[in-house]
Amino acid sequence: MSEALNKFKQLAQDENLVVIDVETTGLGKKPHEHLDEIVEITILNLHGQVLLRELVQPVQLIPQVVINIHGINNVMVRGAPTWREVAPMVQDVLEGKIVTAWNLSFDIELMRQSSLARRMNPIPRNWREQCAMDLYAQLTALPGQERAKFVNLKKACERENIDQSQFEGLHSATGDCQRVLAIIKAMATRDPGEFLW
Repeated sequence: MSEALNKFKQLAQDENLVVIDVETTGLGKKPHEHLDEIVEITILNLHGQVLLRELVQPVQLIPQVVINIHGINNVMVRGAPTWREVAPMVQDVLEGKIVTAWNLSFDIELMRQSSLARRMNPIPRNWREQCAMDLYAQLTALPGQERAKFVNLKKACERENIDQSQFEGLHSATGDCQRVLAIIKAMATRDPGEFLW
């Protein structure tokens, strides 16, 4: 537990930290059946400044069930840059950084799937990765567990008494980046003794 807490403390002070979040056409769970794609991406720095914020036009239409979650519809992304145009900007921003997200493997997988949907090579992963959700899960595991299971970002903010009214909407790429950054900063101030069962 103290290792996870120390990593949060390091992240909260590292000027190379960037927080990424994507909104998508689906959950990316069955890439052998179809490829889901990014429709919005945001990257913030340690201080919450926007380094990149783009709507992205996917190859496929955004299903209504997904529109109901994040609110990004097909009209909003019509005329937006494609992943082929956005990917080089993402690569430039992430290069040499410490990249974090809530469930980072999902964001990385959706960048890969978006590249495949556009018939292009995935972005080279020339950055370091640290999943904020995994660190948080290590700290909130029950006795006998190595880590908690998937931890909902909104519930993690509530558990840490983070005022979410200051952030953009839940399931917006920018709002979720803001929440992740707030979790990192909150956890960096915690005492290891608070997590003893």
